[in-house]
Amino acid sequence: MDRGTIDPTEFGESAWGLATHDLNPSPLGGPDSGLTWFESEESLLDFLAEDLAYAFAESSSTDPTIVAGKTATVVADLRSGAIKKKAALEALTKVMKHSVKIRWWGPISDLMNSKEALPREVRSWYRGRISDDEEADDTPIDAEEFDDFVGALLEYGL
Repeated sequence: MDRGTIDPTEFGESAWGLATHDLNPSPLGGPDSGLTWFESEESLLDFLAEDLAYAFAESSSTDPTIVAGKTATVVADLRSGAIKKKAALEALTKVMKHSVKIRWWGPISDLMNSKEALPREVRSWYRGRISDDEEADDTPIDAEEFDDFVGALLEYGL
């Protein structure tokens, strides 16, 4: 599957997202942060294990084959239960330290409801977009707002 081609509304709340920040964006422009969608947790973990190092290879001087081996090891440890998600996130950030920072990953339901920093930031952005209120809140997204919320994420390249 191609990364980023998934419309999360196709899978509803089973879609998984990966928020990244490119530490060495192209001098020609383009996004340096984004949210990539996957149909499931398994497909997201496959991407982290197999493709993450190559997706950001241009922005690193490190051999992507070596980095890919390290990312695959971290994901294998996560899948086996040897480490938890937080430790995997920290380990992947360390491995990818010269090219990309992983800001968050999880199901879209977490983006809609979680108290983690990035989901709250995204909800605040969304609420500010639909409101004239200068201080948009980060309250959870309810079921009636789902399609509009996801549409806004896709429209703005998130």
